[in-house]
Amino acid sequence: MTELAQVVNEMVGQGLSTDEIVERLNSALVSHGIVFEPKSAKDLSLNSDEIQSNTAGGGTMDDGEIVVYYDSDHGLEEVFDGEEPESIKNFLTAVRNVVEHELVHREQLDKSSGKIKGDKPHNVVAYLSNPAEAMAMARQCVNQFLDLGYQKQQILQLLRAPWRRTDGVPGRGESDIFWNYTEWFDGKDPDFQRFVKYMVDYLTSDFSET
Repeated sequence: MTELAQVVNEMVGQGLSTDEIVERLNSALVSHGIVFEPKSAKDLSLNSDEIQSNTAGGGTMDDGEIVVYYDSDHGLEEVFDGEEPESIKNFLTAVRNVVEHELVHREQLDKSSGKIKGDKPHNVVAYLSNPAEAMAMARQCVNQFLDLGYQKQQILQLLRAPWRRTDGVPGRGESDIFWNYTEWFDGKDPDFQRFVKYMVDYLTSDFSET
């Protein structure tokens, strides 16, 4: 997603309209099979396949195309006006989180018959228990901790004792995804163990970080 970050940074403070911002974002994403689409929050919560944050969501189509939705009520023109640098950082984080999640679903589609079973995020337990979602969440969670500056060994140490607070080890609340899994499941729950296994798999393999 380096190309996306470059395009985003070039647009900051240029006084672009929402349509111009969307056009440039799609130009950067189209070669990756990704479409960016602003949507009102009420439509986002109803129609988005995967709700990733308060501002963004996404879905993977049966043909592998990824659609990234961004809450238009936040105002793209205000995000890109350059007055609040943190807004751009938050925008990139939200979009990247969605893309990371959906790229896993695209990989799952490629390895399946072109269909994966998904659950709507409104049913939290069913959503987190779904193996396809757990795999996507695990990759996203690993990147959240890496983005905070933790090393892979530190994250693996957390996975060995998720409820223990240890200096130099991520706290479970530093990732909203990890927090949700530790709040909804206990350590012996097969769904939690599956999620942890996926995290370990990503941490001990050479997966491509976006």
